[in-house]
Amino acid sequence: MALNRSLPNGSYTSTDDLIIEAINELLETIGEFPIAAAPTSANDGTVAGRALSFLERANIRTQAMGWPENMIYAKSATATQILALNSGNILGVQATGSDGHRTLGLRSSGGTQEIYDADAGTAVGGSDTIQVDVIQKMAWDGLSEHLRENIVKAAAM
Repeated sequence: MALNRSLPNGSYTSTDDLIIEAINELLETIGEFPIAAAPTSANDGTVAGRALSFLERANIRTQAMGWPENMIYAKSATATQILALNSGNILGVQATGSDGHRTLGLRSSGGTQEIYDADAGTAVGGSDTIQVDVIQKMAWDGLSEHLRENIVKAAAM
């Protein structure tokens, strides 16, 4: 269950207007001509492909801060259920409510995500119920215009 690092959580087409618009804004900042079709891979060797790569990195970094549209507050469930939310595209967790005294975080172990309890020095058991705030990676077209704009601005810098 590795985190999907591509821009949308699912696949997108080369005619996706929201992605083309974001890439063109990045290209404009470096004086490049706009594109009519988005690259379907960030590693295609083109300037537009590099712009897509910058956009993908900025997307993860910005969404990981936690915004109203990508947060689930006070979720009570097992660690396994929490990690399965949003097809496993979880960017972070923080203990809350009855578990607010715990220091919980998200980390990778052997290519899979786990919820780590720093106080206990071990991963939270898959069947242990915990209460956490969850930051999930949302698809590009599911974000607000304001947040998409913040991500593009971060990528342009």
